[in-house]
Amino acid sequence: MHWVLVIIIGFVIGYLIDFTIATAYRKLSKLKESSIHLNIRNLRVHHSCIGFFCFILSFFIYTFIFIGVGLGIIVGHTIREKSLLFIELKSKRFF
Repeated sequence: MHWVLVIIIGFVIGYLIDFTIATAYRKLSKLKESSIHLNIRNLRVHHSCIGFFCFILSFFIYTFIFIGVGLGIIVGHTIREKSLLFIELKSKRFF
């Protein structure tokens, strides 16, 4: 039962991390007057990838908190974007 509580606490922490990243992104985009993205060639990497990496990390470190944090970030990003996005193709050209 202890591990369930750790996952729930991690989920709340992950959701708050997602909210903080999204709020900072919106405020910085307004200040810069352009959108701020992590781009690798023609791919836009969403911050839900951080949640995915936390979830995968939990299998190697054996810590239940990373399961919750990863799921919290992914769920928060999915609710806000209304779709499950990790990496988005910006255009059809790859160079």
